[in-house]
Amino acid sequence: MRLWTVLVIIAIVLFAKADALAFGIRSSRADMLGGSLSLSAPSATDFLSAPGLVGKDRRLYVDAGVARRFELSELDVGFLALGYRRGDVLFSLGVQQFGSSDLFAEQIARAALGYRLRNVSASVTLSFKRFEFGGGYQSLNSRALGFGAGLRTRHGTVHLAVDNLNRPTFSESAPAEPRQASVFAELSGRASFTIVASARFEERARPNFGLGQTVTLTDFAKLSWGISSEPLIYGAGFEISKSRVTFIYAGSIHPALGFSQSLTLSLLLTGK
Repeated sequence: MRLWTVLVIIAIVLFAKADALAFGIRSSRADMLGGSLSLSAPSATDFLSAPGLVGKDRRLYVDAGVARRFELSELDVGFLALGYRRGDVLFSLGVQQFGSSDLFAEQIARAALGYRLRNVSASVTLSFKRFEFGGGYQSLNSRALGFGAGLRTRHGTVHLAVDNLNRPTFSESAPAEPRQASVFAELSGRASFTIVASARFEERARPNFGLGQTVTLTDFAKLSWGISSEPLIYGAGFEISKSRVTFIYAGSIHPALGFSQSLTLSLLLTGK
């Protein structure tokens, strides 16, 4: 029964393309925005995907969240991310745990360093992923290297990220992980809303496109929704903010596997 459970979990993750081969940390905002990100008001998890274009304030960002995929507790994911920026330099670090070590577990750690020069930024990322299997099987692990670049204008922001530059492998006999490229864009509309978009490209796979919108309802509440392709997934959610604390809830629907949801508690701490 244990082996059957492990095989079912792995099959669902691979079929859903739910970060099974990626070295990234999950984001509630990406879940509700069709895979896109908030570039003008990023959280700690956003920094891990698009580091750079930081402000000059000295601030510490903290995100803690959990996601349940397809209403199955066996697919729960927990994640924690920190982001620290000072002047034109940003450093962020995130960790993520999926599954349990006695069956099948996936652990990810990701670090990013970004630097801004006026309206242009550059960044590097280093990621680590480990697979653990129950029953005394040997664990597998690998490391991935990436870089990013961003541009900010008065009309919006665009960021390019490339992952798996070193084509990491988990064993000598396993094929190399494909290189991946992602483009994130945000168009600043009126003060009450923003439009975001994303495009992801991977070797030997169809491209994935996402489109989302965030509407500011009040000074402390925002509503977001989005859609992504390959597969066609619909997302929606809301943010509630009070002082420096933000609560983010996101839900998404996969056409074959059903409903997923995630919660994130985001803190913004301002230093001296």
